[in-house]
Amino acid sequence: MAFPTDAELNAQAAALGQRLQQASLQLVTAESCSGGWIAKCMTDIAGSSAFFDCGMVVYSYEAGSAVAAMPGPNCSSSMVTVKPSAGRP
Repeated sequence: MAFPTDAELNAQAAALGQRLQQASLQLVTAESCSGGWIAKCMTDIAGSSAFFDCGMVVYSYEAGSAVAAMPGPNCSSSMVTVKPSAGRP
């Protein structure tokens, strides 16, 4: 499994930030297995407060259930599964 480089992540984050800003939308993250890396990539961008509202990192299943209302284990040993949590209010 190939992982993206920092340059690729930065380019993707910048593109997403631009799309969010153009649509007058704000990004909020609830991360677990990524350990806050999505929020880090987004907030590395100058002016990210225009499109990034906040982020939460909950690593244990118990914290995810209690704090972020994330159902059960969403991580496997080799990849992150975001579909069960994506789009939750």
